[in-house]
Amino acid sequence: MRSIRMLFVVFGVAMLAAPLAAQSFWLPEGGKRTLSLESYKNDFAFDSKLTFPSSAHFITYIGRVAPRVRVHVELPLAFADLKSSAAGEFGGLGSDFNLGNLYLGAQIETGRFTFLEAGARAPLSSDSKLLAVAVGTVTDLDRLTAFTPDVATVGALFNYRRDFTRGPFVRLRAGPLLTVGTGSSNNAELFTEYAGRVGYRSRIIEVSGGLTGLLILTETGDLASRTAHQAGLNAALRLNRVRPGVSVLIPLDGLTSNLVNATYGLTLGIDL
Repeated sequence: MRSIRMLFVVFGVAMLAAPLAAQSFWLPEGGKRTLSLESYKNDFAFDSKLTFPSSAHFITYIGRVAPRVRVHVELPLAFADLKSSAAGEFGGLGSDFNLGNLYLGAQIETGRFTFLEAGARAPLSSDSKLLAVAVGTVTDLDRLTAFTPDVATVGALFNYRRDFTRGPFVRLRAGPLLTVGTGSSNNAELFTEYAGRVGYRSRIIEVSGGLTGLLILTETGDLASRTAHQAGLNAALRLNRVRPGVSVLIPLDGLTSNLVNATYGLTLGIDL
């Protein structure tokens, strides 16, 4: 029964989720038009009673539409499937497939080393797909509201990026994010997201690591209770127009780390 209670805790986290960005912070950047595919599998810290295929996926398109402007479109998907031995414990629940909250945004270059990411998530996720919402929500702190039902997200993130064709690189990002309830509750919450990533790029491989964080501004309490952090590691091959890679995401805040040890991902970037 502990697995049942823990999965409902995960769903509770989903319903209280904070607003976060779209495009993965960890993937290598592509060319003028890029299609990215990401698949993530959670290593739960308890017996979730879920089968191995239970996972979250993100399909992202980024394309240049003007000399300094790129559009972003991201479609999140989550799948959850209970082991047959556990179906009775969950009151008849079996398999869930959930289409997440669609992201539409733009990246605007504001200087040689700076750019702005701005966009919004449409509240498309279903609150009747409890298991899939739970799996998707704890996958990536940077995209927590990708699966939160009845919540619209609007944000703007300011980026500093210093990199070269080969050699070390750094990227910093921070900005405000707003969530607004669209269902029975119309509560609004304001957050600040911040992140840093460093890495090294050669002709055929790119490796990087860093930290992302979130601070809620519209709640009271000590700083520790209003922040969440995640560490990330990524390695990808750069094979002309194709960039296959692997990612590891590690939650560092108490609540999420009690639910998930780590999340492992396979990624693929394709220049169109």
